[in-house]
Amino acid sequence: MVVQMVASVSAQELASGTTVRWGFTRAHTSSGRMCLLRFHVAGGNTNASATSRWRTAAVEGAAIWNSRSNNRISTTEIAQASNNQINVAFGSFTNANVPAWMRSEGIVGYARLWSATSNVWVSNLNGTIQRGNFTVQGAELYSTPAFESINNEHIRRAVAIHEMGHAVGMGHPSNRNTSSIMQGSNAEPGFEQLPQPHDIDVLNRFYG
Repeated sequence: MVVQMVASVSAQELASGTTVRWGFTRAHTSSGRMCLLRFHVAGGNTNASATSRWRTAAVEGAAIWNSRSNNRISTTEIAQASNNQINVAFGSFTNANVPAWMRSEGIVGYARLWSATSNVWVSNLNGTIQRGNFTVQGAELYSTPAFESINNEHIRRAVAIHEMGHAVGMGHPSNRNTSSIMQGSNAEPGFEQLPQPHDIDVLNRFYG
């Protein structure tokens, strides 16, 4: 089964005239800066529910970023969410509310980013990127109904890891052969199920 993943915007792929900065960083004296993600499953501005499969993948994916990111990402799950407590929310689209373009392209995971400073979505569910200068303070990461048909738990987890990568600014590699969790599909030659040295190098450049 081919799995397609998408982000509405990333640091490596921005609309002309748009500057995006991530507001998730905090001081980390021993090894530069780190990206602190306070995440909640089944929350966010849309109050979208989350399936049990997406919740499992999200929690496992967050733990993997903790253990493999060279101290660049630190994740903490928040049980009761409000906009001032979290910066990443996980939810699941249903057949009734999944955008048509996602359905037609077989998208299984999707990330969109919120700028609290500008009070706009930097990106919309139709894939449109707002133009301007934004500091991203939050992200919503969605699974789609197509995600539920993935029977390989490792691939499901990889989708969650991938979308969390988008939340902190990582894009799809320009080279399809680069070994990376951030490849846009498991059909790409370089697709990997876990973060790779290339991914950690990107994080070091973002938060080092």
